Parts: sequence; C-alpha cells; structure tokens
Amino acid sequence: MKKKTIVSVIFALILLVSGMMYWKYSNDYTHVIKENWNISIPSDSHYSEVYSKDSESSFNGDGVRYHVFTYKNEEPIEKMFSWKKDQGKTIYDGHYIDATNKWLDEINVLAISRPTHTDCVYWYKSHEDHSEIIILWNKKEKRLYVVESFM
Repeated sequence: MKKKTIVSVIFALILLVSGMMYWKYSNDYTHVIKENWNISIPSDSHYSEVYSKDSESSFNGDGVRYHVFTYKNEEPIEKMFSWKKDQGKTIYDGHYIDATNKWLDEINVLAISRPTHTDCVYWYKSHEDHSEIIILWNKKEKRLYVVESFM
C-alpha cells in the first residue's frame, strides 16, 4: 500500500511539472518564431515578452503578428544577425518602415506600442509562400520588435 502511494505521488508530481513546462512553452512566442523562421532569440540575452498583438485567427493562418521583447544582455542580440541601418525593401510593401507601419495599422497597434524607426536597425526575411518578417532592434530601449505578415 505504501509503495502504491509513493508511486502515485511521484507520478502526480511528474504530471504537474510536465504540465507547468508545457504551459510555459506554449505561452512563449519565441518557439513559434523558431518554427516559422528558424530564428532563435538567444536565451542568454534574458529576454521577456512585453507586448503582443495579432490579427484574428484565420483558417489559413494568414495575417499579421506583432511581438515586442525586452532583454537584459545586449551581446547575444548584437550577434543574432547582420543588422542593417539602411531601409531595405520588402517583396510586397515597400521599405521596412512602410511595411511595418502598414502591417501594424492592419491590427490597430497604437503609436505608443510601435518602434521608433529612427532608433532601430533591421533584419528582414521572406518565404516562398509570401510570408515576411521584419525584426527591429532598438539598442537604446533594449527592445526587439518582431513584425510578421503571413499571406
């Protein structure tokens, strides 16, 4: 009887810890960024998500997603990409500023929650399915802005 109780308690603890880990994982958007774009925000930057907004869910998963992260350690962020100060062009929506503003307008992001473009450097990527991502880094504010448009 005593063995069964101990085994039951251990099993319950394993289930509880597994559930907590899954809940933490499912609430961290960075795993979705990793799956969609093969990009990881370095954990040693000690980041945390401070804002997010997206368009309504659709059957095809298209729409705009916006996430803002703050971090403590700058060095891993600096090494993530070859950041660009110049305004590159996206495939569909013009320069990075035009594209991010258009996408954020689509989901009604207030000005206070948007990046200050003059203080940011950029990284851009697109997929064959016409999806695009722009990551903006504001070193002064210690923020990463991730703007995705899925077609």
